[in-house]
Amino acid sequence: PHLHGAANPKSSTGRIDVFTRLIVDHASAFDHVPAGYEGPLYAEISPCTFSILVRTGSRLSQLRLRRGPPHPKRELDFSIDLALDGPAGFRAKRHSGVIDVERYYTAQDVGRALNRLHCEGQIEGGIAFGLGYALTEEIVSEGGTNLNANLWEYLLPTAPHIPEITVEMVEVPSTFGPFGAKGVGETSNLGVAPAIANALEDAIGVRVTEAPLTPERVLRAIREQRPELAGAPT
Repeated sequence: PHLHGAANPKSSTGRIDVFTRLIVDHASAFDHVPAGYEGPLYAEISPCTFSILVRTGSRLSQLRLRRGPPHPKRELDFSIDLALDGPAGFRAKRHSGVIDVERYYTAQDVGRALNRLHCEGQIEGGIAFGLGYALTEEIVSEGGTNLNANLWEYLLPTAPHIPEITVEMVEVPSTFGPFGAKGVGETSNLGVAPAIANALEDAIGVRVTEAPLTPERVLRAIREQRPELAGAPT
């Protein structure tokens, strides 16, 4: 199949990764390239070489991709939404493994904020979802049977569990979204678990690499990685 990529002045490394995967997935497009060839490779309908697209995209924030003929109905447009996340107020209880996030800070590229109040609300909601994934939400099954198929045992964060959230909106208009807007609903939940895991490591030197960071997992990591802290006061 044909493959086309075109970088614009807002391309990013995230989209380059997608483009690279498309190249790998459809490597048959380059079957005619002889073994040992060291010259440039072109997408069949692109005036730019792959290396130029990658080089350009590494400095930008969006990469526009096409698979197949350049027909609007088959066009795949990607817009990378960047966010910087981190707990600003964080407490890890070393004797129990419980993590309390008291304050949370995020800076997110929203493209253009058409309604700042709604943007902020969407970002706060995404962070709330991210907290669930980071700390409590997990499907437990045994022998193909779901053991926590209800909201009593499948733990979701509720209002008392949501920290004070500070949202900083960065506006780098998109060339694809309406009036320069970018999606803000889901991007904000992606960095929550890594941010909390990094904050835990920074606070007590313990690394947990499996989500959610339940008290059992945190306490196990403390006992394995920092046994001198096990049972110590918060």
